[in-house]
Amino acid sequence: MDKTTIQWASIAVLACSAAIHAQASELSPLIQRTADPGCPVETMVMRSAPQRAEAGTARLTVSVMLDNARGQEVQNVLAISADPQRPVMYEVPKSGNVYEADVEAGLYDVVVYIKSDNEDTQIFLFKEDENITSNKRILLNQRNATISTTISRTSPTGIELTLPVAGDPGNCTIADHLLMLRHNDFGTLLQDETAAFRKVCTHIQTNLIPQRFTLTRMDAYTWEEGPAFMVIPVDFGNEINGPSEINWHEVGASFAGTPMSDAWKAVQEPPLFNMTGYFVVADHHCNAYVGVGNYNHELPTDRMYYWVPEGYDGYYEYYPVLRENLIEMADASVSSMPYKMTADGLMPSGLNLSGSGSLMLTNGMIPAEGHPRFREALPEGAKLANAVPALVCIPSSTAETGWDNGFMYDFTGRHGEQLGIDAYNFTDILTDAELEQIGGYHRTIRVTRDGTEICTSPDKFVKWLNWGHGNSYGMEMEMNNVLIDGEIPGSNTASLIYKAADGFIPTLTSLQLRDNDIVTDRFDKGEHATLELTAATFSFVSQRNFTFKAPSGVKAEYAPHGDSEFSELTLTEVPENFYLPGYGTYYQAKLDKIDRKSDDKWYDLRITVEGEGGAVQTQTLSPAFRLEKPENLGCVTSLASEHGGCDIYSVDGRVVLRGVDGTSECDLEPGIYVVTGDGTTRKIIVQ
Repeated sequence: MDKTTIQWASIAVLACSAAIHAQASELSPLIQRTADPGCPVETMVMRSAPQRAEAGTARLTVSVMLDNARGQEVQNVLAISADPQRPVMYEVPKSGNVYEADVEAGLYDVVVYIKSDNEDTQIFLFKEDENITSNKRILLNQRNATISTTISRTSPTGIELTLPVAGDPGNCTIADHLLMLRHNDFGTLLQDETAAFRKVCTHIQTNLIPQRFTLTRMDAYTWEEGPAFMVIPVDFGNEINGPSEINWHEVGASFAGTPMSDAWKAVQEPPLFNMTGYFVVADHHCNAYVGVGNYNHELPTDRMYYWVPEGYDGYYEYYPVLRENLIEMADASVSSMPYKMTADGLMPSGLNLSGSGSLMLTNGMIPAEGHPRFREALPEGAKLANAVPALVCIPSSTAETGWDNGFMYDFTGRHGEQLGIDAYNFTDILTDAELEQIGGYHRTIRVTRDGTEICTSPDKFVKWLNWGHGNSYGMEMEMNNVLIDGEIPGSNTASLIYKAADGFIPTLTSLQLRDNDIVTDRFDKGEHATLELTAATFSFVSQRNFTFKAPSGVKAEYAPHGDSEFSELTLTEVPENFYLPGYGTYYQAKLDKIDRKSDDKWYDLRITVEGEGGAVQTQTLSPAFRLEKPENLGCVTSLASEHGGCDIYSVDGRVVLRGVDGTSECDLEPGIYVVTGDGTTRKIIVQ
């Protein structure tokens, strides 16, 4: 395998910090990747620089004996302080046939990490409690790595996960292996990624059981049933480590097609691979975002599987996403909110990925828990991207040091899904012919500086994140890449004005509609329906770092679909649902007072978020929700007679009566009910 250089991937979803929390202090891990040539894996990470010794140093020389017949290669030589109050780590570079570095005098553990040429075996050699106060030579021999364990590859169905070999296509197309070296006091010191589509990393060997370090393997496979993720603490006391048939967790979601993705599928060959995405998280820090292509576009990415041993402390985690509607690249798709393993299984994490996910980070840390209102399991029958999404605008910069008046934008759906297919960074990857075949970008944009147009095309927007020097900036946009229920066109028409002197951009950060507290956009009368939204104003500090102010005003209005006469809803701030980073102030409006003009009606929403000094974002979601008036019956006996028996449920799914027929006494309390029978389902009102 060729050694590849870590680069920032083009699929920038979450700008992750490489810093890892430590009890004594923070040390940045060494993060490296090795992959087969042409392997469709993109990893976004940040690699730390080796630490340099101060005055009062000693020369450390490490000789490593390898087995040339096994094609072994030294990946890293590290010297780590053995004093928990003195967090120091040196990466010892190669010098001729040995590894040498000047280190600050003190007590150290020396670690050598070796891989075989086919990536099948990973070897760790430890030399503990070395007192390096003067020049020191250390010899470590791979022959002494006699303690070994095997990492198993058991699937959720109990069969082996296999990659293609000659004459056998296997049941997976690619594997991604992460090996984490963790120090008890200083956190993660090394993260090594190996991506492969032939061989897999099977064996781990060591010369001793270290007293201050642990190893964890994190394996991801693009399996024929869906991506499979495993977090495997390495216990050298076990001959085999890895998943069993039990303790697997599964989750899936349905995705609506979009006009752009449907048109793409109709005129293009399927993509070479679908993309599975996931964040690698250590002690709430995000180390990397990884996108893995599974080579076979027919392998599903709309469901996934996750395994951790029972009782695991959760230090290392995957935050995987479900994904559909891929066009050419991972960004150009619909991605679910990242999922997190909980005591209740895989659940949405409550993280807002808009703005490349940077809004969720505080000093590189992901919140231990996401927003509580967005950590619920998807309602039964939920379909991602089947509604007009909310626009989220975030200040951005082309430089690390300061804001240059630019911004980026994303769209977020009712269930926290990210519509990267409509985001600012899905821009110029398609040829003109391909773009014409799918009807263009399905969005228009116009940006002005002090009233002068400076950008009028979505594919040029990413090149204009530096908007130059001006006083007032404006944006107008229409996004119409929505087809509700496969037949109802939807659009978000938006505008934004902000001032350079103020530096804060007002924006929605999420929008949901709920009925009896269940996320939906279809209501009976609106009696128990609410509009729920979050909004904030954000100011750029540095990459992955923002400051926040509450909006100076937020207004919500509704109108019958396509009508220009809007009526205002009464928005109430809900302080207990305030949540940063990523969301901001929480607002709620009841929909029970909506003035209905017909029995069944789609309605539009117009949301205005105001900042200081005239800054304002306005967006119209058209259509946004539907009111459906159910039948009005005093009793369901007539319905039961007609259909030969029925069951009655409350609107939240509770059974009220079963087996009602024409002779049953079934007078009900006033309210709304769902009646099923003879293959039909109807909503009724009992008055």
